[in-house]
Amino acid sequence: MNNRHLITGLFLAVCHVPASSSDCNQILIDTGNTAACGTTQTAMFNLQSAVRVSTINVWYDTRIGGRSLPFTLQGPGGQIYGEFQATSCDPYQSQWCEGQFIVNSTLQHGQYTVNTSIPAVCQNSGSGGNGFVKLKGCFPNSGPQNNTNAQGTNCIPGTNPFQEDACVKPKW
Repeated sequence: MNNRHLITGLFLAVCHVPASSSDCNQILIDTGNTAACGTTQTAMFNLQSAVRVSTINVWYDTRIGGRSLPFTLQGPGGQIYGEFQATSCDPYQSQWCEGQFIVNSTLQHGQYTVNTSIPAVCQNSGSGGNGFVKLKGCFPNSGPQNNTNAQGTNCIPGTNPFQEDACVKPKW
C-alpha cells in the first residue's frame, strides 16, 4: 500500500453511491472543449453551493501521465491525495484519455484546485489555460437517500470530505 491511498483513506469517508445511478451522475461542471490542447498540471473549479460529487474527471495525455495519474485536490476543507485512472480514450488519438477519480462525497462551496504530479492535463485558450476538468454528481437533496458504506449498511455521508463522518471506512 502506498501512502497516497492511506492518506486518502484517512480524509475521505467512502459511502458508495451505485455507479449506475443516473440521478447522481449528472455533469455539474465541464471545462473541456474539442480544440487542440497543450498540457498543464492544474485544473480549477468553483462550486457556488454544496454538491454531491460522484466523480472528478480530467482529460489527459497518458503518454506523459501513464494509466494512473497522481494528484492532490485542494479545497476549503483541506487537501486530499488520489490517482486518476484512465478510462475512456479518444478512438483516433488513443493517448488522450479521461482520467477518473471516484469521490462519492459532498463538496462544500468554494474554490478547488487539482494539481497533478506532472503536466499531462489538457488545456487551451478555450478553457482559459485551465486544465480540462469534469465533475459528475447531483445536488445533495436530489441524489439517492439511502447510501451504503463498504460493509453494505446505511450511513449518513458527512458534508465535508476532508473530515470524518458516520460512514465506516474501508479496511485497507
